[in-house]
Amino acid sequence: MLWLDIGNSRMKWLYGTAADEHGGALAYQQPDDLQSAPIWQAIPKGTPVWASSVANPSVRQAVETAAKQIADANVHWARSEQERNGLRNSYQEISRLGVDRWMVMLAAWQQEQSAFVVVDAGSAITVDYVDGNGQHLGGHIVPGLNLMTRALFSGTANVKFNALNWGEIGPGKSTEQCVHHGVFAMATGYLEYVLAQWPGAREARWLITGGDALRLQSALSIEAEWRPNLVIEGLQIFAEER
Repeated sequence: MLWLDIGNSRMKWLYGTAADEHGGALAYQQPDDLQSAPIWQAIPKGTPVWASSVANPSVRQAVETAAKQIADANVHWARSEQERNGLRNSYQEISRLGVDRWMVMLAAWQQEQSAFVVVDAGSAITVDYVDGNGQHLGGHIVPGLNLMTRALFSGTANVKFNALNWGEIGPGKSTEQCVHHGVFAMATGYLEYVLAQWPGAREARWLITGGDALRLQSALSIEAEWRPNLVIEGLQIFAEER
């Protein structure tokens, strides 16, 4: 079985059994870039493929084409649901909840079976809150670190910078530092707001996933468990009864 977690700029995969799993990732700019993922050549022909995607339809089409043409495989797409295993979606329009958010909540609920806050720090930072009865109480979606940085870059003619290491929030002594420190302070300050203002959030279990998870985890005042494959874990739960 091949499992795919497809974001807006990166595709992650996990292939094999629990005893012999192989994973990888590919950053992409155009949908056709996904055809170069080495996993297509590595899997046996006809391997079942399960995927979670928040990208646009052209990305889904590119994945389906690559899977069929290179690996002779069909792709099964996950979707958000009203309820599963005692976890209940709070959205009135079920399909409007991003499938990646539903996958991470499925995985977190299966592990915790108690109140939790799950943070997915990717292109966007999503935060979802589930109570001890499995009821999704709602969440937030805010720009991620790189998205905030790119927005500032594209909207401000005189701000030019190179990529720096994240993690500092003190006063910057160059434009590059000012941008990175300020953006990181905004992201971590936002998560601290959630911790302080959402009723019961401090007592809940916190989990964090996504490409920027480790950067943000180290800056939080509460312990948050790093789960790098949380979307894929949820995808595996979704596929169990299919």
